[in-house]
Amino acid sequence: MIYTITLNPALDRTLWIDRIRNDVSNRILEEHSFAGGKSIDVSRVLKNLGIDNTALGFVGGFAGRELEGRLLNDGVNSDFVRVSGETRTNIIIHENETGKQVNFNARGPEIKPSEIMQLVEQIEKLQQPEIVAIGGSLPPGVNPEIHASGSQSRDPS
Repeated sequence: MIYTITLNPALDRTLWIDRIRNDVSNRILEEHSFAGGKSIDVSRVLKNLGIDNTALGFVGGFAGRELEGRLLNDGVNSDFVRVSGETRTNIIIHENETGKQVNFNARGPEIKPSEIMQLVEQIEKLQQPEIVAIGGSLPPGVNPEIHASGSQSRDPS
């Protein structure tokens, strides 16, 4: 089985407008939300190629539930650790007249040490992982050394 790990997933809310105008109401022409995150994108591509996989990581709050629901609708299996904070929402604005795009990326929820340990324990219990891919930004409260410690937590035999 292939597993992907997104430590700081996002609900990506994409808006299309004609042009951004200052100090007036800007009308949204179209709006869509997507489950986002580097390794979530990997899971989606694998699913589209017919390769079974499971997305892991942290989700919380309403945005986290929506993210999981969107993955379910896409046919992507997931098994996220629930956290006390709210999964981040990123805003992407496409300006049709100019073709420009503006991104507003949120930081993400603060991850508590007990939540980190839940994910570590989940990874240690994975049954026959062929490949584990981790990608994307780190949420507040997670030390970059987690990448190294995660790779050492499993016995390679």
